[in-house]
Amino acid sequence: MPLGFTPTSSRKEREDKLLLRLGKVKHTYFLCVLNQPFNVRFPINQRYNSLNSIDKHKILRKFLLKLMKGSFEELWVIIIDDAEYSDQESLQIFDVLLKKDLVFFVLSVGRKLGTEYHTYFNHLERGKIYELTGIDKWFHAGLACQILNVNGLPAELEKLIQERSFGNPGWIESYLVSLLQIGSIEIINISKREANIKGYVLPPLSMLKRFVSRTTLGSSDGDYRTDRWQMYRASFKDSMISLLEKDLDTEQKSHLSIDNEETVIAVCNISESFTYEDVHPEITMDVMILKLFDSLTPLDQLLLKCASVIGETVNRHMLESLMTITSKRDIGLAVSKLFEIRVFGCAIGDFSKTTGPIIFIKNVRNPSSEVEVFCSCIGLTVPSK
Repeated sequence: MPLGFTPTSSRKEREDKLLLRLGKVKHTYFLCVLNQPFNVRFPINQRYNSLNSIDKHKILRKFLLKLMKGSFEELWVIIIDDAEYSDQESLQIFDVLLKKDLVFFVLSVGRKLGTEYHTYFNHLERGKIYELTGIDKWFHAGLACQILNVNGLPAELEKLIQERSFGNPGWIESYLVSLLQIGSIEIINISKREANIKGYVLPPLSMLKRFVSRTTLGSSDGDYRTDRWQMYRASFKDSMISLLEKDLDTEQKSHLSIDNEETVIAVCNISESFTYEDVHPEITMDVMILKLFDSLTPLDQLLLKCASVIGETVNRHMLESLMTITSKRDIGLAVSKLFEIRVFGCAIGDFSKTTGPIIFIKNVRNPSSEVEVFCSCIGLTVPSK
């Protein structure tokens, strides 16, 4: 991290690092202007107290700009989620952070507050505003099948998602996983012929799998990149991809040839307990979370309570040490069950998506964290005895 701050940094360490990044300071008696933003305690003198609020604000901007110039030496992409909750004091100085070309900010502004987000005009001088629209209804079924790892889903469920999700992929995932957790939907295996007879929606294979040839990834020596851009190469379409569509179509057809009417596929099935309640989606989520926790066994509930005490990232061996009265096998079975219903997830990403070494979420990291997580989820089995 540019400033070198960590969650465990003491106040004295933060002060020393700020002085290091600032370098030579002409007016050291104004360092106290950094006390509130960085939770430090530089001495406050009468000279600073005599200033009005406008002058104090100008001094703060100068110090922040000096910090920016001394801290960033390579390109950084900083993503700020839920920016609508930002306080006004931070927004008033945010344009200072935009003056450094080595920092690229991405701010997401939602509509959770039900009010307009106050945008300062000085932010727009070097920025662009893009309004993200919902995913087209044509792709809802394919997205739902990817989330549940199935090949088809009932037409009623597809219609429900189209009516309530407004094309929000996060809402679709949360809703489907919640339904799966509380038993309102289940995964069954049937033949493709039976799925067609029962009226299941079966999205095309192109919506469920990604077909990538070596040439698509630019495997030639001249196109090699050290920033691992190749992993995203098939996530968008350009003229190069269009030229290779014939090769991809041929590869798709080779896969489709074995997908005959008698092929057994996994589909999502609506259970008898499922009801189409016409309520607000957010309220439905809260109710589902409560119903899910109540439906868990006492051991599952105890395990989740212990895990919440440890933190967001939980080491299984630490969990076993905390639950000494429970056998390791029972803990393993409970953890396995919570993984299956997606209450637990792999700390470095969704390991079910790929067995390769590259996982998307590993490139999006918290720079203040010093912990390196190693994954051993793939192939994890619990002995029968």
